Amino acid sequence: MRRKTLLGVATAIAILLSACQTQIMDHRWDEIISPVVQVFWGSEWMGSGTVIGVYQEDDTCYAYVLTAAHVVNSDGMGTPPTNLAVGVSWGESWIAPAEVVSADFALDLALLKTPYEARYVALVRLSPVPLDVFTPSYAVGVSAFDVPIANIGEVTWVDDAHKFVYSSSHINYGYSGGGLYVEEDGHWVLVGVTSFCGAGPLPYFHAAGFIDIRAALTWFTTIGFEFP
Repeated sequence: MRRKTLLGVATAIAILLSACQTQIMDHRWDEIISPVVQVFWGSEWMGSGTVIGVYQEDDTCYAYVLTAAHVVNSDGMGTPPTNLAVGVSWGESWIAPAEVVSADFALDLALLKTPYEARYVALVRLSPVPLDVFTPSYAVGVSAFDVPIANIGEVTWVDDAHKFVYSSSHINYGYSGGGLYVEEDGHWVLVGVTSFCGAGPLPYFHAAGFIDIRAALTWFTTIGFEFP
């Protein structure tokens, strides 16, 4: 029997067994670059996403991808595209059809499902404790050159009222739906989903806004998604 690995970081990493196998390494490339994917409408690339779990259903392994809801909003009215797909166009490139499990356009979060046995899964921060300002961070997304790029910065503000984390990590077109990572206990953990870029209420020329992963974990409960 093969193994599946679903990992979350709070004070420890939980390893679960199943028929799917996911490979996680203890360095930045595999923890913050390898879990990122592109989100496509047909052949048109629309944004990024992060693999957060691999689950077996019947005899098929499915990768679950967390992204921003506006990445899968085909008409501005909340309608997902009919030709949705996820994949990567670098390294061992792959693309597979995807479906929207659920989307919340107020939160700007969407959960996608694709029949692909992803090798890498992001480590998700499970702690309810807010991040500290000035914590070093990486914003990860797929650039216009069809390759994933990690931009370093610092957490600049945690907005508990509106469930956002702000960072000086630079984001570009195509980063929407990608991840924000910080280092905890020797691992880089997912703490946010890229939503928008702008100064907002902060006195910064550049401030990227990320949906706090704590909001995503609460949302998973409301939609009945068991994680991790």
